[in-house]
Amino acid sequence: MSDTPDTPGTGAPPPPGGGEADASLWARYRRAPRWLQVAIPSGLVAVLIVVGLAIAAAAGDGGSSTTPTTSASHGTDVVLVAVAKELTASVTTPSTEPSTTSAESTTSTTEATTTLPATTTSTTTTTLAPPTPGTTVPATTTTTTTTTPTTTTPATTPVTDTTPVTDTTPVTDTTPVTDTTPTSEASRPPPSSIPLPAGRVADSPSAFQTTWNAAVTPGVPAISTWRTEPLGGAVVSIADLGGNIRLALVSASQDGPIAEAVLVWLPPSGSDDQTQQNQVYRDAFSVLMKTVDDKVTADQQATTAGTLGLGPDAPPFPTGTTADAEQGDRMYRLQTAQPEGQSGVDTLIGASAAS
Repeated sequence: MSDTPDTPGTGAPPPPGGGEADASLWARYRRAPRWLQVAIPSGLVAVLIVVGLAIAAAAGDGGSSTTPTTSASHGTDVVLVAVAKELTASVTTPSTEPSTTSAESTTSTTEATTTLPATTTSTTTTTLAPPTPGTTVPATTTTTTTTTPTTTTPATTPVTDTTPVTDTTPVTDTTPVTDTTPTSEASRPPPSSIPLPAGRVADSPSAFQTTWNAAVTPGVPAISTWRTEPLGGAVVSIADLGGNIRLALVSASQDGPIAEAVLVWLPPSGSDDQTQQNQVYRDAFSVLMKTVDDKVTADQQATTAGTLGLGPDAPPFPTGTTADAEQGDRMYRLQTAQPEGQSGVDTLIGASAAS
């Protein structure tokens, strides 16, 4: 290392914009020892880093973080998930627990026989002959013996058997239990507030049923009965359309206006023909559209079904699938759900008033 200053014509040229002060500073820098030439820019970089960190820390203390939230359009997502959970909670299995049958205690009355000893009565009769003067006649004594026959008197003292009879043989109930049996409140989670979509698609469950039954097509069953269950402060009326297909009406009260009608595809059981049930589900969706919008045409029904992704192999859909379609003044939203404890995936299409 040399401290000898650079001679003219050697070394780096002075920085542009040359003034005497700039040339002087540059010359001094060039004449400085090598370690100082390295230390000066390194120190400047370190100072800039410290200043930058201080500014970032100050900005972090004064700022606020915002966590993005996702809200369901018209509350539809929340309603569909709640309906899926309700239908899953409604499925029960046959009971095989042993039962104990207790027979009522029986009371028997046994007649006891009491025998009284025979009673003997003796009567003595003394006959005196008329006296003859001067003659002594001995007295004649007649003895009569009367024997009372033995009498048997029945006793009616009751004898009671108070020993309980218990049948401990296990009894297995093999009667299949369908989802038409209301689920006990203890098996459901605590109710939560569920925002219902604005507007209505029918005035009441009975009005919806009348319109649905008038719109049914071959292969789609009519509705005859509803099963009503609470749903997070609202009410859901459920109809069984056969196989793995259900229809659920969500309203604020039992007989109130229908805020949303939900067509539900449950995972098929082993006895269900998936291809056939898929066709029934798509036909039922067309009936649902006609029920909530009597002006809808066949072409509009087909277009809406295609927008939602319905086809010969769908449902079922993969987990997380969602799709929206708006037709006239009605909004249709498809969503899948897999409630806890269920192996398969539900497909739900909700029909509500468009905003």
